[in-house]
Amino acid sequence: MNKKSVFVFAVALCTFLCSATNILALNNGLARTPPMGFNTWNYFNCQGGGGHGRVNEALIKAIADAFVSQGLTAVGYQYVNIDDCWAEASRNTYGGMVASHTDFPNGMKTVADYCHTKGVKLGIYSDVAAQTCAKTMPGMSGHENQDADTFVAWGVDYIKVDWCQGTGGQSLSSYVKVRNALTQAVTAMKPTVPTAHPVVFSLCNWGQDNAWTWADSVGNLWRTTGDITNQWGSMLGNMDQNQSHYAYSRIGSWNDPDMMEVGIGNFTNAAMSRSHFSLWCMMAAPLVTGTDVRSPNLDATTKSILTNADAIAVDQDTPGGDNTMGIIQGRKVVTGNSEVWVKLLKGKTKSEYAMLFFNRANTAAASMSVTTTQIASVGGDIATGKVYGVRDLWAHTNLANWTAGGTYTTPSAVPVNDVFMIRLTLPTDVLPPLASVKVSDLRVQPEGEQVIVQ
Repeated sequence: MNKKSVFVFAVALCTFLCSATNILALNNGLARTPPMGFNTWNYFNCQGGGGHGRVNEALIKAIADAFVSQGLTAVGYQYVNIDDCWAEASRNTYGGMVASHTDFPNGMKTVADYCHTKGVKLGIYSDVAAQTCAKTMPGMSGHENQDADTFVAWGVDYIKVDWCQGTGGQSLSSYVKVRNALTQAVTAMKPTVPTAHPVVFSLCNWGQDNAWTWADSVGNLWRTTGDITNQWGSMLGNMDQNQSHYAYSRIGSWNDPDMMEVGIGNFTNAAMSRSHFSLWCMMAAPLVTGTDVRSPNLDATTKSILTNADAIAVDQDTPGGDNTMGIIQGRKVVTGNSEVWVKLLKGKTKSEYAMLFFNRANTAAASMSVTTTQIASVGGDIATGKVYGVRDLWAHTNLANWTAGGTYTTPSAVPVNDVFMIRLTLPTDVLPPLASVKVSDLRVQPEGEQVIVQ
């Protein structure tokens, strides 16, 4: 190959690689911590299919109101997400999506605007194929750019895109089309629509095609599992699958074991509900609940679990802003019926740790332990002799300090299907008191340049 041919080949190769990088790059600046919110599906299903009423404009506005009145926004919940069945069965004559005339008579932009006045964000749903999973409304196939333009114009803040009727092996290319359409819509609209803004992109292909290995370049979160149900076994299955992919989470890109069922079905049991929420926090999972958060439907126990600021702080902790893959999501360091989880907090230096002792057996309460070596396996700078404060994240009390180097054992046996969750904290440095000074004489030089104190 002559020099001219080499040069032409190099330019062509560079052009290909650069364009490929552009196609597969995500940098929308969103979801810097795992998203927190609500989704209609788990409780309301498809237009009243769950027996709890229709998903409509009044309901979504009431959920937005409840976010504020129930203290959810105060602890970090942001997104009110509408799932399947929100649109008319057919597109309009121009090929555009149309919100259900019956359920959203004032249009989706009105709903988004209302949410924004409450300090809440609106999420919406679609599918990569021609129809959504419920087959009651169109999906995005062949209309990716048109739908992205529509959603951005409406002021939508979050979109979940499902995989029903998707073609096996084509997850990456299908979702890249949607990602690019969303990016282009914001870029094109921004000059004339100042409110146009990037949209959190949630991929829902149930972990097919090993989504965790590529989805961080396409979306902000991706499903690692099949759909969750409100049964204990379903939660455990999704948790086990998701935790095995801990190495792939990073800031702005999250493993998603599906929405939370806290307060629904088996999870009306307080211990099971507490375990479910704690495990999602340890996995740095999106905290998107399906519970009806309106009063009086949100009972006191469920509310106390969903708004546990100590546990939420564990979920939302991105160690020192370090974007390295594999250091953010907690993981199991002891397996079996008595599991122990550890999550690195704060960063690789001056590290703190969350620890979860989970009794997943249905037999008896169990005492549990973890060694310093096992804690250190998740990273950070824990070392023999370092003294940590210990905070019980469910009792919201400080326990006796613990010195690293040996084994930490739970103060009491953990009940069946329940958890003991703590945070190891570094002591706060306290400055010594200033020395007292008695002033007997104070003089200022005439030029005002010097103060003399005796």
